[in-house]
Amino acid sequence: MEWIDKGDCKRAGEEINKGIELNEPRAYFLADFLFDATGCVDQDLERAAQYYRRAAELGETEATNFLGLMYGLGRGVEQDYRAAYRWYVFLKRNDAEFKSADASRELAQGYAMTITQMARSRVRYPPFTADEGTVYATFDVATGQVTFEKPADAPEPQRKLRVSSRFAFAIENAYAAAVKEAPRPDELRAMNFQFQTPWKFERK
Repeated sequence: MEWIDKGDCKRAGEEINKGIELNEPRAYFLADFLFDATGCVDQDLERAAQYYRRAAELGETEATNFLGLMYGLGRGVEQDYRAAYRWYVFLKRNDAEFKSADASRELAQGYAMTITQMARSRVRYPPFTADEGTVYATFDVATGQVTFEKPADAPEPQRKLRVSSRFAFAIENAYAAAVKEAPRPDELRAMNFQFQTPWKFERK
Protein backbone atom coordinates (compact mmCIF):
# COMPACT_ATOMS: atom_id res chain seq x y z
CA MET A 1 0.00 0.00 0.00
CA GLU A 2 3.04 2.29 0.46
CA TRP A 3 3.37 3.20 -3.21
CA ILE A 4 -0.36 3.71 -3.58
CA ASP A 5 -0.34 6.04 -0.55
CA LYS A 6 2.52 8.01 -2.14
CA GLY A 7 0.62 8.30 -5.41
CA ASP A 8 3.31 6.40 -7.32
CA CYS A 9 0.94 4.34 -9.46
CA LYS A 10 3.66 2.99 -11.76
CA ARG A 11 5.73 1.60 -8.87
CA ALA A 12 2.59 0.30 -7.18
CA GLY A 13 1.65 -1.62 -10.33
CA GLU A 14 5.15 -3.08 -10.63
CA GLU A 15 5.17 -4.26 -7.00
CA ILE A 16 1.66 -5.70 -7.26
CA ASN A 17 2.52 -7.61 -10.43
CA LYS A 18 5.58 -9.09 -8.72
CA GLY A 19 3.42 -10.28 -5.87
CA ILE A 20 0.81 -11.77 -8.19
CA GLU A 21 3.54 -13.74 -9.97
CA LEU A 22 4.36 -15.22 -6.55
CA ASN A 23 0.64 -15.84 -5.87
CA GLU A 24 0.70 -13.64 -2.77
CA PRO A 25 -2.80 -12.96 -1.34
CA ARG A 26 -1.93 -9.38 -0.35
CA ALA A 27 -0.86 -8.61 -3.92
CA TYR A 28 -4.24 -9.71 -5.24
CA PHE A 29 -5.94 -7.58 -2.61
CA LEU A 30 -3.93 -4.51 -3.61
CA ALA A 31 -4.65 -5.23 -7.28
CA ASP A 32 -8.37 -5.22 -6.68
CA PHE A 33 -8.03 -2.11 -4.54
CA LEU A 34 -6.17 -0.49 -7.43
CA PHE A 35 -9.12 -1.07 -9.77
CA ASP A 36 -11.71 -0.20 -7.13
CA ALA A 37 -10.77 2.98 -5.33
CA THR A 38 -7.34 4.53 -5.99
CA GLY A 39 -7.66 6.51 -9.20
CA CYS A 40 -4.39 5.00 -10.45
CA VAL A 41 -6.26 3.25 -13.26
CA ASP A 42 -9.76 3.49 -14.69
CA GLN A 43 -12.21 2.01 -12.22
CA ASP A 44 -13.19 -1.53 -13.20
CA LEU A 45 -15.43 -3.04 -10.54
CA GLU A 46 -15.85 -6.39 -12.29
CA ARG A 47 -12.09 -6.82 -12.47
CA ALA A 48 -11.73 -5.63 -8.88
CA ALA A 49 -14.24 -8.26 -7.74
CA GLN A 50 -12.22 -10.96 -9.50
CA TYR A 51 -9.05 -9.93 -7.68
CA TYR A 52 -10.87 -9.64 -4.33
CA ARG A 53 -12.21 -13.15 -4.85
CA ARG A 54 -8.75 -14.56 -5.54
CA ALA A 55 -7.28 -12.75 -2.53
CA ALA A 56 -10.08 -14.10 -0.32
CA GLU A 57 -9.54 -17.63 -1.59
CA LEU A 58 -5.86 -17.26 -0.63
CA GLY A 59 -6.80 -16.20 2.91
CA GLU A 60 -6.75 -12.39 2.81
CA THR A 61 -9.24 -11.32 5.50
CA GLU A 62 -9.72 -7.75 4.25
CA ALA A 63 -10.63 -9.08 0.82
CA THR A 64 -13.52 -11.12 2.21
CA ASN A 65 -15.02 -7.98 3.76
CA PHE A 66 -14.58 -5.93 0.59
CA LEU A 67 -16.06 -8.70 -1.54
CA GLY A 68 -18.98 -9.13 0.86
CA LEU A 69 -19.66 -5.41 0.56
CA MET A 70 -19.52 -5.57 -3.23
CA TYR A 71 -22.16 -8.32 -3.26
CA GLY A 72 -24.22 -6.48 -0.67
CA LEU A 73 -24.32 -3.32 -2.80
CA GLY A 74 -24.14 -4.95 -6.22
CA ARG A 75 -20.84 -3.26 -7.16
CA GLY A 76 -19.19 -5.15 -10.02
CA VAL A 77 -21.28 -8.24 -9.26
CA GLU A 78 -24.97 -9.06 -9.11
CA GLN A 79 -26.46 -7.80 -5.86
CA ASP A 80 -26.99 -10.75 -3.49
CA TYR A 81 -27.08 -10.56 0.32
CA ARG A 82 -26.80 -14.33 0.70
CA ALA A 83 -23.58 -14.33 -1.32
CA ALA A 84 -22.43 -11.30 0.67
CA TYR A 85 -22.91 -13.18 3.93
CA ARG A 86 -20.98 -16.19 2.66
CA TRP A 87 -18.03 -14.01 1.69
CA TYR A 88 -18.06 -12.10 4.97
CA VAL A 89 -17.66 -15.39 6.85
CA PHE A 90 -15.67 -17.18 4.15
CA LEU A 91 -12.54 -17.74 6.23
CA LYS A 92 -14.59 -18.87 9.25
CA ARG A 93 -17.00 -21.02 7.27
CA ASN A 94 -18.21 -24.42 8.23
CA ASP A 95 -19.17 -26.37 5.09
CA ALA A 96 -21.76 -28.45 6.93
CA GLU A 97 -23.41 -25.30 8.27
CA PHE A 98 -23.43 -23.76 4.79
CA LYS A 99 -25.18 -26.78 3.30
CA SER A 100 -27.92 -26.67 5.94
CA ALA A 101 -28.13 -22.88 6.23
CA ASP A 102 -31.52 -21.20 6.30
CA ALA A 103 -31.86 -18.94 3.25
CA SER A 104 -33.88 -16.28 5.08
CA ARG A 105 -31.34 -16.10 7.89
CA GLU A 106 -28.49 -15.79 5.38
CA LEU A 107 -30.37 -12.95 3.70
CA ALA A 108 -30.86 -11.15 7.01
CA GLN A 109 -27.25 -11.66 8.09
CA GLY A 110 -25.88 -10.55 4.73
CA TYR A 111 -27.99 -7.40 4.87
CA ALA A 112 -27.08 -6.62 8.49
CA MET A 113 -23.38 -7.22 7.90
CA THR A 114 -23.43 -4.98 4.83
CA ILE A 115 -25.14 -2.19 6.78
CA THR A 116 -22.59 -2.60 9.57
CA GLN A 117 -19.63 -2.49 7.16
CA MET A 118 -21.02 0.71 5.65
CA ALA A 119 -21.61 2.25 9.08
CA ARG A 120 -18.08 1.41 10.22
CA SER A 121 -16.63 3.14 7.16
CA ARG A 122 -18.50 6.33 8.10
CA VAL A 123 -17.48 6.63 11.75
CA ARG A 124 -14.07 7.44 13.15
CA TYR A 125 -13.58 6.73 16.80
CA PRO A 126 -10.63 6.49 19.25
CA PRO A 127 -8.62 3.25 19.42
CA PHE A 128 -9.49 0.91 22.26
CA THR A 129 -7.26 0.64 25.32
CA ALA A 130 -7.68 -1.19 28.62
CA ASP A 131 -9.00 2.00 30.19
CA GLU A 132 -11.78 2.49 27.65
CA GLY A 133 -15.05 0.72 26.98
CA THR A 134 -17.05 -1.32 24.52
CA VAL A 135 -20.76 -1.39 23.78
CA TYR A 136 -22.76 -3.47 21.34
CA ALA A 137 -24.79 -1.81 18.63
CA THR A 138 -27.83 -4.01 18.00
CA PHE A 139 -29.21 -3.52 14.50
CA ASP A 140 -32.80 -4.60 13.82
CA VAL A 141 -33.24 -5.60 10.17
CA ALA A 142 -37.01 -5.08 10.28
CA THR A 143 -36.98 -1.51 11.55
CA GLY A 144 -33.52 -0.39 10.47
CA GLN A 145 -32.97 0.97 13.98
CA VAL A 146 -29.93 0.55 16.21
CA THR A 147 -29.82 0.38 20.01
CA PHE A 148 -26.88 0.12 22.40
CA GLU A 149 -26.12 -2.49 25.04
CA LYS A 150 -23.14 -3.13 27.27
CA PRO A 151 -21.70 -6.67 27.24
CA ALA A 152 -23.36 -8.82 29.91
CA ASP A 153 -20.00 -10.33 30.87
CA ALA A 154 -18.18 -6.99 31.04
CA PRO A 155 -16.25 -6.20 34.25
CA GLU A 156 -18.06 -3.94 36.72
CA PRO A 157 -16.18 -0.71 35.83
CA GLN A 158 -17.04 -1.13 32.15
CA ARG A 159 -20.73 -1.80 32.87
CA LYS A 160 -20.89 1.62 34.53
CA LEU A 161 -19.44 3.43 31.51
CA ARG A 162 -21.71 5.67 29.50
CA VAL A 163 -21.50 6.07 25.76
CA SER A 164 -20.92 9.72 24.90
CA SER A 165 -23.96 11.23 23.20
CA ARG A 166 -21.78 12.50 20.35
CA PHE A 167 -20.38 9.03 19.69
CA ALA A 168 -23.82 7.39 19.87
CA PHE A 169 -25.26 10.05 17.56
CA ALA A 170 -22.47 9.46 15.03
CA ILE A 171 -23.11 5.71 15.02
CA GLU A 172 -26.87 6.12 14.71
CA ASN A 173 -26.42 8.51 11.78
CA ALA A 174 -23.98 6.14 10.10
CA TYR A 175 -26.46 3.26 10.32
CA ALA A 176 -29.32 5.49 9.11
CA ALA A 177 -27.28 6.61 6.08
CA ALA A 178 -26.37 3.00 5.27
CA VAL A 179 -30.02 1.90 5.49
CA LYS A 180 -30.99 4.60 2.99
CA GLU A 181 -28.23 3.63 0.57
CA ALA A 182 -28.33 -0.18 0.62
CA PRO A 183 -31.10 -2.14 -1.16
CA ARG A 184 -33.56 -3.49 1.39
CA PRO A 185 -35.60 -6.61 0.51
CA ASP A 186 -39.27 -6.33 1.49
CA GLU A 187 -39.21 -9.69 3.27
CA LEU A 188 -36.84 -8.28 5.90
CA ARG A 189 -39.50 -5.84 7.11
CA ALA A 190 -41.39 -8.66 8.79
CA MET A 191 -38.36 -10.59 10.04
CA ASN A 192 -37.36 -10.85 13.68
CA PHE A 193 -33.58 -10.67 13.41
CA GLN A 194 -31.06 -8.53 15.30
CA PHE A 195 -27.35 -8.30 14.59
CA GLN A 196 -24.89 -7.20 17.27
CA THR A 197 -21.57 -5.49 16.64
CA PRO A 198 -19.00 -4.32 19.22
CA TRP A 199 -18.06 -0.63 19.09
CA LYS A 200 -15.18 0.65 21.17
CA PHE A 201 -15.16 4.13 22.63
CA GLU A 202 -13.04 6.42 24.73
CA ARG A 203 -13.98 7.01 28.33
CA LYS A 204 -14.00 10.71 29.23
